[in-house]
Amino acid sequence: MCQAESVTSPLPVLTVLVVDDQAPFRFAVKAVLRRLPCFQLAGEAKSGPEAITLVDEVHPALVLMDINMPEMNGIEATRRIVAAHPDVVVFLCSTHDITDLPPGAPTSGARAYINKEHFGADALRQLWHNRDSTPFARLLPPLRHLPPPRQHLRRSLRLPPSRRLPSSPACQPSSGIRASTATPVFGLRITFTISPSRTARLRPQAT
Repeated sequence: MCQAESVTSPLPVLTVLVVDDQAPFRFAVKAVLRRLPCFQLAGEAKSGPEAITLVDEVHPALVLMDINMPEMNGIEATRRIVAAHPDVVVFLCSTHDITDLPPGAPTSGARAYINKEHFGADALRQLWHNRDSTPFARLLPPLRHLPPPRQHLRRSLRLPPSRRLPSSPACQPSSGIRASTATPVFGLRITFTISPSRTARLRPQAT
């Protein structure tokens, strides 16, 4: 549905109202809409009251509504828009984690929520396609599958699965072997201390 830069048959154009008090996000949304032939910018609003007025005037198919705005927040603006125009679809947008949404968000009448960091052409198409599948759709970021910490550490140090480190003057049980990563991690240099019993201890040092 609504493939970017590719249209094989005429598609209905869906008008979009962007509501956000931050100009950079409005600019980013407009850039995404330009890539989607079946979505067209209908207007921009910087506050809840302005959004309500514009919906009355242009009657968009979709409203992308920021949650945190001065004068009136996006949740209250959504309630009023949906009450007056039940056919208008509203997607809430913000930087809230999915577990930290304000209590009124799911019951505001909005069809979906998307974190601004995950907004894009594919996300917008997916949410629009699923707008009627659930009362309040939530677009979740893809999960990264990482190995368990011990396995990840063993792979990094290239330790065999069942082999003890040799005991030598350079590797005494009391002192162990110290090695630091070449690249600081989050501003810290990680030091590994490995004893002959294959126990690895991590001690961060400021860089």
